[in-house]
Amino acid sequence: MVGQPHRYLYLLVHEPTASPAHELFGGLARVDVQTGSLLEADLGEGRYAGEPLYAQDAQDPRRGWPLSVVFDGHQDRSEVGIWDANRLQEKPCCRLRLPRRFHGTWHSRP
Repeated sequence: MVGQPHRYLYLLVHEPTASPAHELFGGLARVDVQTGSLLEADLGEGRYAGEPLYAQDAQDPRRGWPLSVVFDGHQDRSEVGIWDANRLQEKPCCRLRLPRRFHGTWHSRP
């Protein structure tokens, strides 16, 4: 899909009361590039997202799921949040708790 036109852009946003110079991104959002509308996922206080990845449904290109590693500063742990792209304002449809001090590593398949 690289180089192909897309209708939606997924990105990180600061909460309205955040101090961008001192805080991490506390929200995940989707911009409709055709209409300019913004749909946001509220991560909750003290929770910070990493750059989202988008997983498109192989059978239906109108469906997909943004995924993001979310750090919970209150509990000092991370999880992967998976949202339904069409219901981003709702809670994640899946949350996968990660081991403490998680760091991703990619391995090629043999």
